[in-house]
Amino acid sequence: MAMIGLRYVVAAPQKEAGQTVTYDKGFVVGRAMKADIKINTSDAKLYGDDVVVESDRSFTDGTVDIGVTQMTEDIQSKLLGHSVSEEGGEIIANSDDVAPYVGLGFYAPKLENNVKKYRAIWFTKVNFGEPSESLATREGSTAFVTPSMTGSIMADAAGNWKKEQTFLNEAEAKAYLDKLAGLNTSE
Repeated sequence: MAMIGLRYVVAAPQKEAGQTVTYDKGFVVGRAMKADIKINTSDAKLYGDDVVVESDRSFTDGTVDIGVTQMTEDIQSKLLGHSVSEEGGEIIANSDDVAPYVGLGFYAPKLENNVKKYRAIWFTKVNFGEPSESLATREGSTAFVTPSMTGSIMADAAGNWKKEQTFLNEAEAKAYLDKLAGLNTSE
């Protein structure tokens, strides 16, 4: 399988009630540029008679670094827990702000045996932190600087940390993510 792109980064606030996890009021984060995913696993081994007799490589946590072409003040506030002034889009970051847990998803076109398919990925519980920024003067030509944010991937109350499905067409992949995010596309 060869991944050949990345599209449609969406997120939604997470609601946990016991073992049930739901999402609603989903939103498009921005036009996708990158998604760097790093999953950490436990690496425990049980030795007996000088050899490994059992091992465990279970999910522990992970990170996802999302890059988009542009991120509005409203989207930043939804991912970081900041407020936005009503007068003109001013972000107000307070030291007491708490970034909410969100579900995060996107899909990636891929080629599999010369057939184009769409792999949709949904992380069930992500917590984003303040992005690092690097700004520079224009030195004779324009260089685009685009936003990226890193989030911690965790297991939700049910123990799930990822949902994934591959579809034969793009519309199905998008509809899958819309449904998971509680994204109402008719608004």
